[in-house]
Amino acid sequence: MDSLFLTLLLLIVLNHQSCFGADKKILFNTQINGLIAAFNDFDSDRFTDVFIITDDGHTLQLLESLEDEPDLQPSDQIKCSFQNEKITGIIPADFTGDAIMDVLVITKPESSSGKLFKIWILRGNKTHLECETKKPLIDNALGHPLILDYNGDMITDFLIETLNCPYELWIMNSIYKLSRGECRRNQFGDSPLRLPHSNAFVNIRNCQPDSLDYSTDIVITNEKHIEYWLNREGFNIENRINIRYPDESLYTIGQSAYIDLNIDGCIEHIIAVCKKEGFFHQRCSPQILWYDNKQNEWINIADFTNHSNLYFETIDTEFGIQLPIAVRSGDIDSDGYVDLITVMKNKTDSGQIKQIAVILRNIPDETNPNRRKFILFWTSEQLIHNDNDNVELVSFLDLQENGKLDIILTTKNSTNHYNIKWILNTFVDNSCFLKILVTSGLCSETCPNEKVPYGTNQPGPFVCYETSDVNGQLMKGCSAQLSQSSYFALQMPYSIFGLGETPNFVETVIASIPTNENQPIRKSKWTQIVPDAQVVLIPYPPNETAYWIGKLFYTPSNMISSTLAVLAILCAVLIVIIFILHRKEVLEDLTDHEEYKRHWPESR
Repeated sequence: MDSLFLTLLLLIVLNHQSCFGADKKILFNTQINGLIAAFNDFDSDRFTDVFIITDDGHTLQLLESLEDEPDLQPSDQIKCSFQNEKITGIIPADFTGDAIMDVLVITKPESSSGKLFKIWILRGNKTHLECETKKPLIDNALGHPLILDYNGDMITDFLIETLNCPYELWIMNSIYKLSRGECRRNQFGDSPLRLPHSNAFVNIRNCQPDSLDYSTDIVITNEKHIEYWLNREGFNIENRINIRYPDESLYTIGQSAYIDLNIDGCIEHIIAVCKKEGFFHQRCSPQILWYDNKQNEWINIADFTNHSNLYFETIDTEFGIQLPIAVRSGDIDSDGYVDLITVMKNKTDSGQIKQIAVILRNIPDETNPNRRKFILFWTSEQLIHNDNDNVELVSFLDLQENGKLDIILTTKNSTNHYNIKWILNTFVDNSCFLKILVTSGLCSETCPNEKVPYGTNQPGPFVCYETSDVNGQLMKGCSAQLSQSSYFALQMPYSIFGLGETPNFVETVIASIPTNENQPIRKSKWTQIVPDAQVVLIPYPPNETAYWIGKLFYTPSNMISSTLAVLAILCAVLIVIIFILHRKEVLEDLTDHEEYKRHWPESR
């Protein structure tokens, strides 16, 4: 019996090693020259594609995600170039309502030193882009637009500052060339936007007693202050909340992010900053500031103790784009709490300054009012050993489509050549996840009864889940899908929630979509979702929430796979034992019968 136990244990160990072998390749070098610019599912195959800026800033190109392996393949069909224009931003969305991904492109004249941008919309048809690069939709923009669904028709609109108006709203339709911007100065005011801004389309006050309605709000960051425009049957002045910035005499302020910091279902506002130190502010101390809605103050929730060599600073790219200080969110270790990834500068002992990717892990801290803080967890120096490679952009992305967040980044070498790399997630072994994608629910042509609509990635949906952890404690997490789109926000077009080592069913999932001022809140609920599931929620018809469609794709984690493998091995071993015992009993019966016949000859 001891030998049987040892055999079973050896099989378990071998199965575990086959899943998590140390020889597995982690760092992938694509040799693709370009800056990662945006994520989307261009061909609606549920695999995330990546738009990049290449050709010295003149060309946008799609990297298609391959189904069979975690790889990105440049597409020759989905590629557009601009002569005499430098691309400064890419925002994929459906701007025409045909359920096919289009692309909004922000450019700047190559020979101009002015501050005006041009906005172009390139129509897509799933196999290629219509590269209409002769006449822009807007030629006097002052910055990047915020995409949103302002009127709740599931067609993406955008809000932008132009030379003529600080808040120009473009309500898009099927004939986008006939669309016209409407100045909303009387609604949003005259204060110019902060450049670069951190505008967002997100349910920012969902934890207030009067806002448990899953409506999507607008956050505007102008030169004076931050404004929360709460959606209360429309975006009205009486529902505006003003938030002051951190003291700019003390801080260099980066971009805002909006996350559920401590899995209580509340969306929190954080900003990456550098605190100015020294007599002439020659030093910079990195911090992550969290806005305490109760105390109305900004509180540092990052701990960079023993890492004084790291600091935040803007990055000037070879394509003439200045990248602001920014953090991007995702649960890298699947423990349920949102972590951050960013690019920081590292001053080495020799005085050399390198740009590295850094993961800040979300851990408990009872000294903070929100009981959480961020600490340094990982740096790209652990895998990228070339001292000449500097990271310029980094974000999380589920490249393997297995619910684990991988890392995608752009590096620059000593010859100023860009290279896109990705790093597979090795931080998670046995944790479960829940991945949710809310589509627009539109059809590319018509929607006959036998055809299920799908649509494209949609900005503004708000999703929440509830389940219990291994200790029976309630876990409730929320996330806003594609809440930010400007200045290389690099947000994933879906929400991934880590569930920890909790193989319990997710008790409820609630999803809502944006509404206009004449519509009630549109939300629906699904119950008893199996963990390790990828859920595609199709809000069709958008106004009849009881008929919304939920499609579930099961992706068992290593813990589930290992458990099933061990159970299968155990069953096989038991079958062998039963067969051996049964055979032994048959042989003993034959022996007894022969012995009986030998003693009782008359029984023959």
